[in-house]
Amino acid sequence: VLKNAMPKQDIILVKLSGHGLEDSGIYQGMSGSPVFINDRLIGALAYGWSYTKVSIAGVTPIHNMLDELKRPLEEPVSVAAADKSAGPGYRDGRIVPLTTPVMVSGVPSSIMGEVSDFLDDYNMTPLQGGGARDDIPAGPFRPGSAIGVTLARGDISMHAIGTVTWVDGSKVLAFGHPFLNGGEIRFPVTGARVLALLPRLSISAKMGLAGAEAGGLIQDRQACVVADTEYRAPMYPLDMDVINEKTGRGECLEVEMAWETSFTSQLMDILLRAGLEYAEAHAGENTAETVVEAKFEGYPPVTLENTYFNGKGPFNKVMLEPVRRMLYNPFEKVKLESLRVQARITPDIRIAMIKRLWMEEDEIPPCGTGHVHVVLEPFGRKETE
Repeated sequence: VLKNAMPKQDIILVKLSGHGLEDSGIYQGMSGSPVFINDRLIGALAYGWSYTKVSIAGVTPIHNMLDELKRPLEEPVSVAAADKSAGPGYRDGRIVPLTTPVMVSGVPSSIMGEVSDFLDDYNMTPLQGGGARDDIPAGPFRPGSAIGVTLARGDISMHAIGTVTWVDGSKVLAFGHPFLNGGEIRFPVTGARVLALLPRLSISAKMGLAGAEAGGLIQDRQACVVADTEYRAPMYPLDMDVINEKTGRGECLEVEMAWETSFTSQLMDILLRAGLEYAEAHAGENTAETVVEAKFEGYPPVTLENTYFNGKGPFNKVMLEPVRRMLYNPFEKVKLESLRVQARITPDIRIAMIKRLWMEEDEIPPCGTGHVHVVLEPFGRKETE
């Protein structure tokens, strides 16, 4: 036992064998796997080290996990920013949470690098696979069952896969380590099925599918995550309409996002980038005309129209920046109800240099009107006033 390896939490050291674990090492997705000694549950497989020659793992003691069942819920929904200390990937000499595999569908292979960079900050690894299937049952959960956590669903889906440690009535303890380390968060949980084990030189992983919705995540703490099978977490729609003027192709994608402010504000970019890429709107230099409509609870819709020149690919991080500013405004907490993005991509370079400008008037009285002349030189064309 490693005493106080985590703040006020011991880690039980175990050596794994059998079922090929001597060769494959620990699999991503084993987080939460219950560990028994003489038929008594001691905790959940949760931690590991990089580049070990034998399968050594760390177990979160079950009493630390059970303590989370006693923690009262302070808010119905949390919008606290995630700490990201759920753990970077394996590092020499550092005990870190086992990486959580995320099954990704509907995302073009060309942007999986960006998806990986995004999820790596949250100790998750994306694996391209299929979306959720309703024929995979929602439960009942038992110790050792696979469990999914929904990040996004619809035409694009992302589901994290882990393992159930213990069930107490409607409450389900899983993972044995933080998910986003977000405290009180609300993400849907699903049943899940492991389809294959992928032994790899880097980190072996489970490949699986999420199933029907089975409850909602309510606590995300150091020792574990807690789900409630009687709770249903809200999801927030992101609709994307993309028209590629070069190919004449138009696409409409509908996605629902789980909500945690810091995480979801980055997830929106990934989903929009995937939608633009799917519509094949990425041929070299281009101009994007966008209309973004955001609905916040208690307020009329906000519509933002803009035009962007992009040197490579149609996605521009500035597209959703005003929405992020509103989410992180210093005046009051707001709740995003829905988001719709319409983008028209043209393969032209719609930029111009300001060559000259002047005013007709020397002075303008208060509340008066002035007249400004501007001479522009559009790219590749003659000057125009």
